[in-house]
Amino acid sequence: MDNANKEWLKIPNEIRNQLIRNVWCATCSDVVKITNYVIQSHKLGIILDGKCGTCGQEVSRIIEK
Repeated sequence: MDNANKEWLKIPNEIRNQLIRNVWCATCSDVVKITNYVIQSHKLGIILDGKCGTCGQEVSRIIEK
């Protein structure tokens, strides 16, 4: 398991669920749920890169340390 995944799993499950349901989609101009996401390391923390659960466009969520 890589570091980004380890950091993600350190976050309580309830908070992780809130984070995946609180991603901005520029196409929808609204807060959406991210789907089909991958977790990556970033200098600020971790990033969830995936798809908008509404329209399918690419979206990202940065989760700072």
